[in-house]
Amino acid sequence: MQPPVVVGGLGGSGTRVVAEMLQLLGYYVGDDLNEPLDNLWFTFLFKRPDWYRKVEAGDDDAFAAALRVFVDSMHGKRPGASSAGAIAAAFFDQIELPLGRVAWSSQRVASLMRSRRHDHDPGRWGWKEPNSHLFLERLAAGLGPLRYVHVLRNGLDMAFSSNQQQLHNFGWLFGIDPKSSSAPEPRLALQYWVAANTNAIETGQRLPDVEVCTLNFDLMCERPAEVIEPFVGFLGLEPGAVDMDRLVRCPVTPRGSGRFREQDLSQLRSQDIEAVARLGFAVT
Repeated sequence: MQPPVVVGGLGGSGTRVVAEMLQLLGYYVGDDLNEPLDNLWFTFLFKRPDWYRKVEAGDDDAFAAALRVFVDSMHGKRPGASSAGAIAAAFFDQIELPLGRVAWSSQRVASLMRSRRHDHDPGRWGWKEPNSHLFLERLAAGLGPLRYVHVLRNGLDMAFSSNQQQLHNFGWLFGIDPKSSSAPEPRLALQYWVAANTNAIETGQRLPDVEVCTLNFDLMCERPAEVIEPFVGFLGLEPGAVDMDRLVRCPVTPRGSGRFREQDLSQLRSQDIEAVARLGFAVT
């Protein structure tokens, strides 16, 4: 069986397009997906900021238990009695979040309990959930070899996006706290963009069991074949053996592309703007 393909990045970076391409290439990315193709089993089990603080403080068993539930479900094994604790913990954490997602959490539990085997190629599986990059080291420790796809979109555009969930949920991992800071949100958002993306890329490159593919979403929209052909090769597939015409139609330039040019960039730190340029994006 091939290693799983994990797709992550900051919210709004274009990860949905990568998940769409994986599906076209015959990858199973989960049963319980939302419109952006996030794997909601993963969201339910792992997107829990307060729980992850405890994990980072040393509760490795809690992460391992959640990962077992997730992997078993992805392989069609319905959760048994040994999984009840991890699922219950996730349920109660989710309903205590500000959104109070009781119905949403109940739907996730029901979906997990319906998990079943599929006829897809058992060698092609993975998932897309933007927050995955935050857990990359622990995922590699629990899963062994994996292929990680990190999607980046211009950090200056992202700084002025309304989608700043990761900043507010997990900024603390990088010493950034929007609640206690008086700095404008775009400045904090760009600080997070630089710190989180740098950490994801460096972590993936450091881990021996992780193969990393970094995708520039802006470039993928401008010159899709130039980016997608190496991506297909990264998956161990031959571009000539897949429907490239269909794949290159997946990326579409988002409406917010280039919006930073209409913003006051003086509120951003110069070192962060320089980091955006070093990662291959336009800053003027």
